[in-house]
Amino acid sequence: MRLAAAVLLILAAPAAGRTGTVEEGAEIAARWCAACHADGTRRAGDAVPDFARIAQRYAGNAGALGAFLQAPHGGMPDLSLSRTEVEALVAWLLRPEAR
Repeated sequence: MRLAAAVLLILAAPAAGRTGTVEEGAEIAARWCAACHADGTRRAGDAVPDFARIAQRYAGNAGALGAFLQAPHGGMPDLSLSRTEVEALVAWLLRPEAR
């Protein structure tokens, strides 16, 4: 029993310390967010800010953006993103060329 628990801890350890990448964030944004938040197209507007406006609003405050993405807000569906997925989305949204 102890051996099985140790093996599970070892296997889970690399994933636990992993953070999301900008590339992963781009994939998440394209799959789940772009339909409403696309830059200047579709339904983006005052009530639904586009990606550039989100980046400007949270520039320099990744923690606040991450907390915002994890909490239900507005007409957003509950995506139940993992911590790594939120970190990836934040990394993509706040990349320097986004602003």
